[in-house]
Amino acid sequence: MRAVLPAMKDAVGRLLPMEIRGVDAETSHLPYDVVAQAGPMRVLCFAPTGETRQKTPVLFVYSLINRYYILDFMPGRSLLEYLTGQGHPCYVIDWGVPGVAERHKTWADYAVRLVDHAMRTACEREGVEQ
Repeated sequence: MRAVLPAMKDAVGRLLPMEIRGVDAETSHLPYDVVAQAGPMRVLCFAPTGETRQKTPVLFVYSLINRYYILDFMPGRSLLEYLTGQGHPCYVIDWGVPGVAERHKTWADYAVRLVDHAMRTACEREGVEQ
């Protein structure tokens, strides 16, 4: 067992930096604007590209664990591409990576305060009531 531990420690030491480098790699292919930020949470705006612009914004509240860019995986396989192509202004919450400052946040902070902040931002930018 003692011989295995140094090998495992060495393997983890080599693999962990590769995993950490991949954490911030965004794969979204559509352009967006960051329209609000609260700590690591960002509200991203994907502008409509369709001929007819819809008035009501679509807000995606994606998982805290997974990343939003699965909604914009690749050209032709993108929910955001489809919706913006139909004229919908799309807003996405990117939770970011929590740090030490977020250690005291509760589920209520995420589910109520931050989602409400994103919703108000989207509605104000589009000129519609919440």
